[in-house]
Amino acid sequence: LAALVEEGCIISSSKGFSNELRRQVALVPAQMREELVDSNWVDGVFLIVQVVEDRGAQVHLQIKEKDDLIAFASQLTEQWIWQMRGRPFRLLFEGPLAEVTGSDRQQRLDTIRAMRLPCSLRLESVQEGDCGEDGIMAVGLTRPIDISSGAYHLRRRLRFQAALKKAIPVG
Repeated sequence: LAALVEEGCIISSSKGFSNELRRQVALVPAQMREELVDSNWVDGVFLIVQVVEDRGAQVHLQIKEKDDLIAFASQLTEQWIWQMRGRPFRLLFEGPLAEVTGSDRQQRLDTIRAMRLPCSLRLESVQEGDCGEDGIMAVGLTRPIDISSGAYHLRRRLRFQAALKKAIPVG
């Protein structure tokens, strides 16, 4: 994908792609949708501002709620693989999980479910880099998002303010 677009291009989501994303959104628990699903791509039009080729990266999964942690643990396969956006990632037993690396499956699952929240888990892609997974940074041109109030948007508001300060220095 990175070879097909470049900075400054305008792209839009196809009807089929938007319908597939809607299907994927419905499969993710409501509390985790904001972190895992790019719902802003549904029926979207975007200005490409950066393109980065996928190299089979690792993912840091942030989990804040107990229900989400339990759901995550229940979705792990026997090989500790978890699906994200249709792509398999293997849980890495490091950091707080390092002590159970050689343990049996039940002890590992119990340790995952008992982790202190919020927690961060690291997963690695099971597959090699995939051009369909290239990183595209884009500005949405069709949907304004109100981040002016509410705790839900605090992180977005802080990132936006930091980006503004960087882009437009005071003085």
